[in-house]
This record gives sequence, structure tokens and C-alpha cells, in this order.
Amino acid sequence: MKVKNRKLVGEIGLIRQIAQKQLPVKASYTLLRNIDHIESALGLYEKERKKLLDKYAEKDKGGKYALLPDRKTVKFKDTSSKDSFQRDMDILLDIEADVDIRKLKLDDLGDVHFSVSELSAIEYMIDDGKKEK
Repeated sequence: MKVKNRKLVGEIGLIRQIAQKQLPVKASYTLLRNIDHIESALGLYEKERKKLLDKYAEKDKGGKYALLPDRKTVKFKDTSSKDSFQRDMDILLDIEADVDIRKLKLDDLGDVHFSVSELSAIEYMIDDGKKEK
């Protein structure tokens, strides 16, 4: 299944959180399997993100990425580098990863309660009975 890196990056934390719920065995196994495949795809994404940081970010004397005073934000060589990094990151985030996702039926989830954001995070993993294009 094709899923944009942006969706995978943005929702993997929520999907891991869902996996911590007391789900029926079949749903839990399928979800953990899907997480494993998503993390594999994210490994490729992280390698490319690191290459972009190596290209555009400033490094300190120890060879690590220099940080701004907030100690969280990477410092870039200059404004042009920051803009180029953001442009390349947008391209990377919009790439569709081919992830082997197994679908669940709503009945497989049992009577566990989910928030709207949780259901939104796994909606592409739920078989709604419609044929995929």
C-alpha cells in the first residue's frame, strides 16, 4: 500500500499508542506487524533526512549538528541552506512509501474505544468492504 512519508511520520506515535490498548489478539498482532513494516519504511526516510541534514546543517567542533539556544532546533549554515532543506524535506515527506499493510475489519477491534484521532491514524488499515483502486 502506498502511504506518504508525511502520514507515517506524523502518526506513528499515535499508532504505537493504539497498540498499547487491550486489543483482541488478532487485532493486536496485525497492528504490531503493520507497525514493524511502517518502522522499516521510516528507517529509509530517516536515512534520507540525515543526508539532508548533513548537506545543509551547521556542525559543531565535535561533528554533531549545531543547535540553536533552545537546544532542540538545528542551526543551518545560512538562510539559503535552511530554505533548501525545507524544500527538500517537503519533497521527502510527500514521497509515497510502499508499506505492506494488513487490513483489519472493524469487528476485529472488539469493543475497545478509540478517539477520533486514533481512528484517523489507522483508517487506512481498516477494511471497509470497498475494493481498492
